[in-house]
Amino acid sequence: VGSYSGKPFEPLPWQQFILWNLYGFYLKDGSRRFNTAYISMSRKQGKTTLMAGIAIAALLFDQEPAAEVYSAATKRDQARILFEEARRMVLANSTLSKHLRPSRHEITAPKLHGKLTYLSSDGRTLDGTNPHTVIIDEYHAHPTDEVSNVLRSGQQARRNPMHLTITTAGLNKAVPCFALQSTAKELLRGIKQDANYFAIIYELDEGDSWNESKNWVKANPSLGHTITIESLQKQYQQALNMGSSYETEFKTKHLNTWTTAAA
Repeated sequence: VGSYSGKPFEPLPWQQFILWNLYGFYLKDGSRRFNTAYISMSRKQGKTTLMAGIAIAALLFDQEPAAEVYSAATKRDQARILFEEARRMVLANSTLSKHLRPSRHEITAPKLHGKLTYLSSDGRTLDGTNPHTVIIDEYHAHPTDEVSNVLRSGQQARRNPMHLTITTAGLNKAVPCFALQSTAKELLRGIKQDANYFAIIYELDEGDSWNESKNWVKANPSLGHTITIESLQKQYQQALNMGSSYETEFKTKHLNTWTTAAA
């Protein structure tokens, strides 16, 4: 997408770190250590591209019979964004195209009897799925945890499932995403324990001033690659000049900071 359109996907250091963790640790029985992950950062970092690559890998390389891989969101259009990114990857790569068949609504792996598609709570029923890998997109926009929970329960029969939640901060703390992030922070701080849960959150540290540009990289790990400091500075200047909703937008979408009101 953008200046990266048509180029091979070469993971940035933060993307490499996530991949190393998700795919680098296995238990004695051969199963993955991390089968659940929470990943949060500002917009325009390339997290959708990373997840699209993971979705394709889950379909081809996990050796899971008849793998079902889902991109899921509350709205069908949102759920389709990740799917379309994966579809573009397949169409642009001759090796992938030999093993995968992309159509308008799904990507199939004929020899492995697997499929990658997208789901939403406003579409057809979520029941009856047997997911191998689930990617919950922009979880901050989910008013309930229905989509996530239904798909998680459907993974119980899978040998080596993965349930990934990716998001940016939102405007409403009374949603499941904020509660999940709070739990993720407790896991990272050692207050709670779950050896199978991977969490990574890119945000400003407590006490950091949002007015200091040196702090912005903490919430923007792709700064200088998929997003420029000049672009952020323009958004920041608008936030200063306009205040109100512009400031809130900058803090939530570009600094990954949860707020309590739209203005």
